[in-house]
Amino acid sequence: MVRMSRVGLVAVVGVALACSPGGGGGSSGGGTSSGGGSNDVGDFYLSELVPLICAFEERCAATRGRNYADAAACEDYYATLDAMYSVMLGKSFKQMLNEALTLDAAHASACKASFATAACTSDPFNDNADCELAAHPTQPIAAGGDCTTAGGDFSPRACDTGLRCNSRTDKPDCRTCVAPKADGQPCTSGSDCQSYECGPSSTCVAADPPAGLNASCESSFCAGNLDCAGAFGSSTCKAPAAENQPCGGDNADCRADLHCDGATHTCKALAADGAACDVMTTACRHLCKLTSATSTAGTCAPFSAAPGEGQPCAALGATEPSLACAAGLRAEFNTSGGSFSCTCRARLANGSACQSRAECQSDICLRNDVCGAAQADGQPCDRDSQCTSEWCDSNTSGGTCATPMCS
Repeated sequence: MVRMSRVGLVAVVGVALACSPGGGGGSSGGGTSSGGGSNDVGDFYLSELVPLICAFEERCAATRGRNYADAAACEDYYATLDAMYSVMLGKSFKQMLNEALTLDAAHASACKASFATAACTSDPFNDNADCELAAHPTQPIAAGGDCTTAGGDFSPRACDTGLRCNSRTDKPDCRTCVAPKADGQPCTSGSDCQSYECGPSSTCVAADPPAGLNASCESSFCAGNLDCAGAFGSSTCKAPAAENQPCGGDNADCRADLHCDGATHTCKALAADGAACDVMTTACRHLCKLTSATSTAGTCAPFSAAPGEGQPCAALGATEPSLACAAGLRAEFNTSGGSFSCTCRARLANGSACQSRAECQSDICLRNDVCGAAQADGQPCDRDSQCTSEWCDSNTSGGTCATPMCS
């Protein structure tokens, strides 16, 4: 599985649900194992584990920092993300999990049971062996197997749970699935070690404990949801800023269910559906649906109202918003000459000029900035996704598609 960051399960897909109205139901995918609890990976993470994570966060808010108004707001945060995946990508996060992972029901059950008694100073998901072993890739690569062209976390073809895809010392362009090493074992980088810490003597060492509330974070990470804030040289771990508290600069970041208002530099609630919005000043709970292709103003709307082909774009976030359209469309925008325009268009066919893969029906924008199919060995490339081998050899002039010789 993956190690999760401040917002917890969001990083489980990077990215992060099924409780939401409008959140898509999961399709079946991958194998399952027998045992107690649900045999659906998406249900386990999103319907069963999220409430336990949120209850833990609520119980331990004084120690770890409050990242949501309450447990209900925490669950709603994840539900909103799944609704966004379902509408904007055409596939819910739950469906993605079901297609990529296989549930180990016994470890999943033990993982859930551990949350009730987990110490507030612990990380009950990332540091729990049962939670790590609760799901496996549907196409696992065993220890010693080549993972040079494998997917990342939550890809169907990836190193099996508990293993890492590390570069080989004899062939740096090649990677192999390996078990992380215990403290005292030799290492060349932090990824070699269970602790993610390779000491100065090239041996794995225990990681320093995270800093607690109001402790210095000049040379350590903060525990839980705490944020390292303050001037350089005197930074300390602070709880996420609550509504109407200052944010930005040397202040702590806002709670996950708020946003930092760029005009007042204070934390504000996300605007509800139906409220007026502007992409440069307002953060909607869901989308800011623009009133015209040349306007930055609009109305907050649910993800189910994502704009279709020919309609003005919508925006996610504020200050530096992401422009968005319904699944399968691209945001055609222009900011030249100080003006702004954005319209949702169909993705481009092969042979059309492109600037990014998101513009292309094939999901591939080739090195010559044209949409196209994945290229055979020997063809030019500048990223792995452009090659049928899923490997772009950057050691050649400009990059060339090749089959890695990693055996």
